[in-house]
Amino acid sequence: MSLRPGQSHKGDAQHTETRTAGEALSGGDAVALDANDELVTADGTDNPVVYGIVGYNQGDGYEAGDDVLVTYSGPVVANVAAGVAGGVELGSSATEGQLAAGTSTKGIMTMYAEGAAPGGIPNVPDGYAHVDV
Repeated sequence: MSLRPGQSHKGDAQHTETRTAGEALSGGDAVALDANDELVTADGTDNPVVYGIVGYNQGDGYEAGDDVLVTYSGPVVANVAAGVAGGVELGSSATEGQLAAGTSTKGIMTMYAEGAAPGGIPNVPDGYAHVDV
């Protein structure tokens, strides 16, 4: 069994809410809030403060104006830079929607390394990691 971007192996430990997409988004994207309190991809320049991670939508993305389930606290599979190890603090990356090693106001941290999971935890695809938002 594998988890998909935006899913969690501990769904009962997540805090989620529904917000409006301010632009096209994909499951697992790191997002920030814009001036209208809508979700936009987080990045290291224009929207550096990560609010949460976009939820899984059966593999379909979200368009601007769509209702989006976002995890703002708890474990979730997120889009991360290649080679991110477990136990690393993460912040927004120069790549839109991606987390990379760095600091964040929320203290986001990898639970398991990019593309990896210990025995008994479902695997995640390369380019994604279990994180705690």
